[in-house]
Amino acid sequence: MALPHSDQVTANRILLTLSRPALDRLQPDFEAVTLERGHVIYQVDALITPVYFVDRGLVSLVKTMQDGRTVEIGAVGY
Repeated sequence: MALPHSDQVTANRILLTLSRPALDRLQPDFEAVTLERGHVIYQVDALITPVYFVDRGLVSLVKTMQDGRTVEIGAVGY
């Protein structure tokens, strides 16, 4: 599949669906980050800030059970 914004370095399919003018308006606020394994990007009931658009790697959605065990309930990314 050819990328509609070939000069962009992202592989994020959500961002790639945006029109060029929309992406150009948002892009100044983007910051590329590299997260370490185990980094928590969201806790239940917490304010969602910042917003992450995954373009490499994988983000696991993890549920902590009442007894402390964790289970992966979903994944986002390639």
